[in-house]
Formats: sequence, C-alpha cells, structure tokens
Amino acid sequence: MKKVIVSHPGRQHSHQLAYALQEGKILLKYFTGLWYKPDKFPYSILKKIPQLEKEFKKRYFEKINPDLVSVNPFPEIKYRFILKDKNPWLKIGMEFDRWVSKKLKKLDFDIFIGYELSSYQSFKVCKEKNKICIYDLPSIAYSFQKEIFGKYGKEYDEREIEIKKKELSLADYIIVPSEIVKESLIKLNIPERKIVKIHYGVDISKFLPKEKYDKDKILKILFVGQVTWRKGIENLMKVLKELKGKINFEFNIAGGAPEREILEKYKGLYNYYSFLPHEKLVELYKRNDIFVFPSLIEGFGLVVLEAMACGLPVIVSNKAGSSDIVRDGIDGFIIPPEDINSLKEKILYFYYNREEIERMGKNANEQARKYTWEKYRENILKFIKEL
Repeated sequence: MKKVIVSHPGRQHSHQLAYALQEGKILLKYFTGLWYKPDKFPYSILKKIPQLEKEFKKRYFEKINPDLVSVNPFPEIKYRFILKDKNPWLKIGMEFDRWVSKKLKKLDFDIFIGYELSSYQSFKVCKEKNKICIYDLPSIAYSFQKEIFGKYGKEYDEREIEIKKKELSLADYIIVPSEIVKESLIKLNIPERKIVKIHYGVDISKFLPKEKYDKDKILKILFVGQVTWRKGIENLMKVLKELKGKINFEFNIAGGAPEREILEKYKGLYNYYSFLPHEKLVELYKRNDIFVFPSLIEGFGLVVLEAMACGLPVIVSNKAGSSDIVRDGIDGFIIPPEDINSLKEKILYFYYNREEIERMGKNANEQARKYTWEKYRENILKFIKEL
C-alpha cells in the first residue's frame, strides 16, 4: 500500500486532494499552515469566541481526519499578519518548505505532493530518499505570467521564477487543472508524459441551481474573485461605464483583497461585497442573471464552475482555464480577455435576449454537474494508484 504526503502552506484545493487520498487509505500526512481542529486544544477554546472560530473555519474540512493533519501556522502569521509583507506567500512558502523538508527526513513514505513556492527543499529530500515528487500546479507557467505582468506594467518577482524553475526541474509528474496550464508547460519544453490534466470540481450539494429566472428590465451582472487587474475586471468596468445610461443593469462584485484604486475609479458603478460564506455566496449567484469572468491569466477559475452550478450562463475569457468546461454558445460565451467590443456584445446579447439566460443557464447547470469534487477525487486517486 502506497503512503502519500500532501504539503501546502495555505489551502486552495489541497484539502480535496488530501481527502481523496484519505478515502483511498493512502494518506500518510497532510502538512498545512492554519487548520481548525475543533476538538483539539487550543482550537476547542475558539468555540467560545464566534468571530475567531468563523475565521479559522475558512481553513477547515470536516471530512479530513485531524490526526493526519500536521500544522505550522507561524510562517503565515509572521509574514501576513505581523510583518504584513508585500509578497507574503513567497516567504511563507519558503519557510514552510524548510519545516516540511526536515519532517520528511524522518518519515517513511512513497510519494510527496507539493505546491508552488513551497516544494523545492522538500523535493530535494525526496530525491535523496528516491521518492516520487508530484507538483500540483494550479497556475500557468511562470514565463507566461511574467509576460502578462510586463504587458500591463506590473512587476513580477524574479525570486519566484528561480524557485519555480527548480521545483519544476525536480518534479516527476505535474498535475494541472486545465489545457492552458498544460500548454504553458509544453512551451517550456516539459515532456508531455509528465503532465496530468485533472479538472477541479464544484460541490453541487451547496451550489444549487436557481429555481426562477427573472425577465425584468434590469440585467443583473455578477463578478466573483479578487478585485485585481489580473482578473480583467477593469475591462469589464470600462464596458459597463460605457453602457451606463444606455441599458438598465445592476453590477455586483464579490471578492477579497481588492485593489482600492480600481474600486475608487469606478465608484457608483457597482455594489461591492467582501468575503462571503458559501451560503451567502450561493444566494448572490442566484440573485444575478449572468456571470462574467474576463480574466487575463488564470489556471482554473473555480468561480465559473460555481456560477454554472447555480444556473447562470457565463461570459468567460479564453485565458481562464475554466473555459475548458464552457461550451461556447451553449452554456454562455468564451471571449478573448482584452476584446472590449466582444465583451460588450455578449452582455448586450443577454440584455436583449432574456429567454437565452434561462436556456443557457440550465445548460450550464447540467454541464457543471459533470465536474464535481467527487469526480476530481476519483480521478486523482486513480492517477496516484496507477503510478
């Protein structure tokens, strides 16, 4: 029986991967940063402090056996909350990686699965012990990220490139969530035989389809995600600013870590919601008519799958990995991320063809149901067991 270790300083989708291995009885250890263990001290005290407990529950997945979870929250606490570092995840990842690599030297295992900026030292230990290294890569390759950053006059940290290069060079296999990530690696001359594409999933027990499609004159448009230039939200704002007064719409944004200058520049154009728990987010999806995600650079936008599961047709960029699962003209539309005219045209299409919102929305829900977390876990476990 294989023994597998998963290591991630944050969370992303790593808890779903760890749970897949736990279901297959091959998870040896899940190393992570902050993690809520409700029945363990000192976490049990949090039940008396609801606000703190709520924050910790963001890093929690009740299905994972807490005895298999080993935590080191100090890098994140230090760089994110105390020092408030400009690029915290680089330093968090490096420090966390050093901690995990020391643990690996004392453990007997077969396979190690790590993530960006937090695997180099751990991979080196794996190579010394002749163990399999798997790189779970959620984003497109560093060279293409740097290219996009440069195009928009943004600075890309060269230290990240060096670490990512080393991690990729040591990986025996690389798990990617979309075709765009796979292609970016092939262009870096990574052998295709090392790349395994497994799409992420959605929890269809939580993200339920809307029951009623309003056909009133207000088109309710939704964007969910970080309010940052990389998500293409400024292009969306430009289109809506141009359409203001010409059509009747309501624009809603839900997402954390906003770039305040973008929000300030387009003040009065939108309703903004910061972090929302799942139940509130589902309500927001259902209250809206269409979902727009014009990301300039994205490995896989989970929010697109969530919106589709809730019965919303989507307008998504072809640079967002989730465009893999969207059927153009059936579940919504796929557009080039910087094509302002195409974005405007598709928004107007839904405005003037309200019956298409329900038709495409129901199609989108059916399509999303093929991409569940259960299916993701099944595919991950199959891949690991066949190694």
